[in-house]
Amino acid sequence: GGSLDDLIIKSGNVEVVRNLTVGGTITAEEFHTEFVSSSIIFSSGSTKFGNTQDDIHQFSGSLKVTGSGFVVDSDTENLIAEFKSSGDGIGEIRIADSSKYTRLLTVGSNFKIMPNDGSILAIFDGNNDRVGIGTELPTEVLTVEGNISASGNIIANHITASGNISSSGTGTNFLGGNLNFSGDRTISTIGSSD
Repeated sequence: GGSLDDLIIKSGNVEVVRNLTVGGTITAEEFHTEFVSSSIIFSSGSTKFGNTQDDIHQFSGSLKVTGSGFVVDSDTENLIAEFKSSGDGIGEIRIADSSKYTRLLTVGSNFKIMPNDGSILAIFDGNNDRVGIGTELPTEVLTVEGNISASGNIIANHITASGNISSSGTGTNFLGGNLNFSGDRTISTIGSSD
């Protein structure tokens, strides 16, 4: 209980030393809050921060969003989501469900896509301008560790293979240029189709 004078200390500013319940709206030109070691709980409704796009809202600690999604909507031409790490230089975004997650990491000048088993799906090597798929150490502009499946044409000025090159299926194989062999080779069929 207590009277209103017990709840409010009047000295130019108004200080509430116990709970305050407002059944209507609080309107103020500016609203300043300082929560040193306590929490703000919004039990229902929506909360809006800021009224212009140059407003900055800073949170110390972690930010956890529980709900159906996290949406950033902007009518600016360039939308930037920036994640910084002042410790080991590693920034990480995890996209997860209850059993697995995919990690998007920035490590120095590199950008990695990794599942939660620690393997590398892809790496973008910013130091050497290379992309690696299935490998963390791309040696060429594009390095793929594993098989490549292409449903269209592969066009190259020069193809070097240290293993087998095979073709299967029906149709016409065109070779426009020189066919050079070094070492053992086996050609089972040479022909053309109409």
